[in-house]
Amino acid sequence: TRYSAFKPVFDAAVSRHGSAMVEQMLIGLAASTPAGLTSRQAQALADVTIMYTGQIQGWVYNALVNNPKTFVSVPNQVKEAFVSTVPELAALVSKAREVFTKFGMLAREQMSSGDFLSFLSEARRAVADLHAPPGEVIDLS
Repeated sequence: TRYSAFKPVFDAAVSRHGSAMVEQMLIGLAASTPAGLTSRQAQALADVTIMYTGQIQGWVYNALVNNPKTFVSVPNQVKEAFVSTVPELAALVSKAREVFTKFGMLAREQMSSGDFLSFLSEARRAVADLHAPPGEVIDLS
């Protein structure tokens, strides 16, 4: 990745502050922020997801649990689906960024839970398709 030269520095900082960092970024997505800032926060979360796939699920879960007022508009079923999907997103950065952006919209009540769950399913299918074995090739000769 483009951060590989700095990975040891990031690893040290993330081991101490990763959970708080993800929490603040998710809170920022839930706040009414300018589109450019929301996009940068979503991209940062996507990058963290790729770099720290093993930890991101716990950090996202903690952020949602520790901030019930911030994420009050997000039903528990949707939170569970979101948390369970996050590690899968490491395989497809563009979908990860989109999912985080849409989650912010849901938290700001700019998107319905049903629309978010549909988008989450679409993202999961895109990731699954990325890992699907190629179809059988039939030799017609």
